[in-house]
Amino acid sequence: MGRLAAFLALGATGLPEREPAAQAPQLGLQERDIVAVQLLAHFGDFLDLLPGLAEQPLLKPDHLGMDGTPVLDVVGIAAIPVLAFHQPVEVDDPLNELWRLHRSQMIMACLSSLPVGTTHAMLSDVDLLDAYSRAVISVVDTVGPAVVGVSGVGTGMLITPDGYALTNSHVASAVKTYELTLRDGTTLKADLVGKDPHTDLAILRASGTGLPHARLGDSGQLRVGQLVVAIGHPFGFQSTVTTGVVSALGRTMRAQSGRTIENIIQTDAALNPGNSGGPLVDTRGQVVGINTAIIAMAQGICFAVPSNTAQRVVSLLIRDGRVIRSYLGITGETWPIHRRVTRYYHLEQESGVRVAHLDPNGPAQQAGLKKEDVLISLANHQMQGVDDLQHFLTDWPVGIPAEAQVLRGTELVKRTIIPTELKS
Repeated sequence: MGRLAAFLALGATGLPEREPAAQAPQLGLQERDIVAVQLLAHFGDFLDLLPGLAEQPLLKPDHLGMDGTPVLDVVGIAAIPVLAFHQPVEVDDPLNELWRLHRSQMIMACLSSLPVGTTHAMLSDVDLLDAYSRAVISVVDTVGPAVVGVSGVGTGMLITPDGYALTNSHVASAVKTYELTLRDGTTLKADLVGKDPHTDLAILRASGTGLPHARLGDSGQLRVGQLVVAIGHPFGFQSTVTTGVVSALGRTMRAQSGRTIENIIQTDAALNPGNSGGPLVDTRGQVVGINTAIIAMAQGICFAVPSNTAQRVVSLLIRDGRVIRSYLGITGETWPIHRRVTRYYHLEQESGVRVAHLDPNGPAQQAGLKKEDVLISLANHQMQGVDDLQHFLTDWPVGIPAEAQVLRGTELVKRTIIPTELKS
């Protein structure tokens, strides 16, 4: 209660009676002083606490100014704007009006443990800024040592302690000899293990043990708006860090081979030539994408191959040096299936892959598929979208027949397709 009484003891220059109060945050005190006795006279319960209050200022005059005039001897105030009326009005008794409008705020201000001059909102902003900074610093400390420059033309990242490095296929294709530069300036000679132009990914192998390495995370857990960090060597500027958010998910992008890369991550983290092959990292320090492309005439529109795609490709490149894919000779798009058709045929899916184009003399055309057909399944694997089809073609052996279920209008037909190998 002593702090509350202290709060109500003001020695401030002039609050004119019957004058309009200024709008927040100005208080408009100008002409004559209100002394502690005058204020406490309105609250007799505190009268016995008057002695000595005026000699205990907790704010210096330069802490708070009112219309250019500093407040003098403000005692026990937690520096929140509770003294300002919200609308210009004339009042007969400004002190009682002040107490009536801001009673709870004044009491809470007196009981608050916050230091003078600090508000809850200010603390929240500072905490958020610090949390953001700590998240970025943690990512850089965790993943940064694994990021390498690739022969001065791009970026890569070590993904194993024995020297396997992941980068873009177009980066690996730009040079014939490979040299990886670590953050501390160490250089390592490397060899090409394999590359996959259809996903724009490549694997290099440097000699060494106990090397810093990054971990590929689950890009399927990303959400639009999530904070991401990009690390790379744009224009040769080593270990450059930029931040942004996931702008969109599920984009498609045409690879240099002409094949569509699915589930591309769009981000506004600034990327420039030389960032290609570098990691896109979430705040847990997991690599969720491999930076691969930008739109040259745009700002903040950049793309990364998802880490889930990279995980499948990396294992095949390390094992075989290339990715062998089956080929059907169709261009498709995800297409919804009418509910009545789904119920009639007891289908457990609501979408399939519509055949938008057939390559002449391709396996699908030779098997009898037609344009506008909707592919439902292949070898008992549901085809609910283009992503399912591409996963199947990556895993299904070349030359092994696969039975296809197709909706032709409202009729369900079956055809047997023998895939051939997709050429680079």
